Amino acid sequence: MEEFKRVIQKRNLILKGSILVCAILSIMFYVIPFEKTYEIGISFQLGICIGILFLGLLGIYKYSKALKDEQMLKKLYIEEHDERKMMIKQKVGQSSLITIVLSLAIITCVSAYMNILVTKTLICVIYGILFITLIFKIYYSKKY
Repeated sequence: MEEFKRVIQKRNLILKGSILVCAILSIMFYVIPFEKTYEIGISFQLGICIGILFLGLLGIYKYSKALKDEQMLKKLYIEEHDERKMMIKQKVGQSSLITIVLSLAIITCVSAYMNILVTKTLICVIYGILFITLIFKIYYSKKY
């Protein structure tokens, strides 16, 4: 349980670092003047930073509470190492990935008749997803 406690402390530290980076970026988005053409992109990035801030704060609260209470720490350990939940996550990940790639392929075929730039972008997205999948497949094949 001491090893799991160290893992939780490490996660807490990473969350605090993420919150700090997001807070700095959020302040920069307000302080630094940007051109109007970048407004949508800046708003999107600001929304992501604010979301990470809130999720990070929730995570820190949850982990700090678990570190103080041995019963909650044990419950968190059991919850994170539940084999059934891990298997469900794996199955959902596999099914989702296949569905997303097939959906993107269909949308790419349809978009080829409308806008070539969108088609090329979607093709790059499909290749990117497949490349990342291949990298993880190689990594996990060597790890296990």
